[in-house]
Amino acid sequence: LVFLASLISPVAKFRLYVEPSKTEFFPDNPDRWNSISLRQMQWNSGINGIKKYWPLGVGTGGTISALRQEYNKFNLGDFKRDYTSHNQYIETSLEIGIAGLVVLLACYFIPMRMAILQRNKLLFSVILIMILTSFTTCILERSRGIIFYMSFASVLMIKKDN
Repeated sequence: LVFLASLISPVAKFRLYVEPSKTEFFPDNPDRWNSISLRQMQWNSGINGIKKYWPLGVGTGGTISALRQEYNKFNLGDFKRDYTSHNQYIETSLEIGIAGLVVLLACYFIPMRMAILQRNKLLFSVILIMILTSFTTCILERSRGIIFYMSFASVLMIKKDN
């Protein structure tokens, strides 16, 4: 169904099929960067930052400057260099190190275990959405993401009947 929906939706079709077929990874000309190559560059920059600062991270508020150091290695033209790594797992590891990644995973998988044991489909769905969304965006870097997750997860964890 997801495959069929991606064929029908013009935005999904462009992002999943058309753009990748025309994408150069890390092009020399800034006019040839697109969302796929920029996302790849952001993820690679975050991973390079993790390799550099892996045990403790760069500290809260330090990710943009660490990422900017990596972004400056590329000819990005007018691309604004103040973007996150577009992956919550990379962002958390870069910001607060291994301990932060472990805590993030615990915040997802402890309630997930509870949802499975209680057969709470709604809680399971909310957590699954957060886990999957965290691969493609820094959802917890904004207060909206934290409020969304914590509000729904907290209420659904104490709710007994489904």
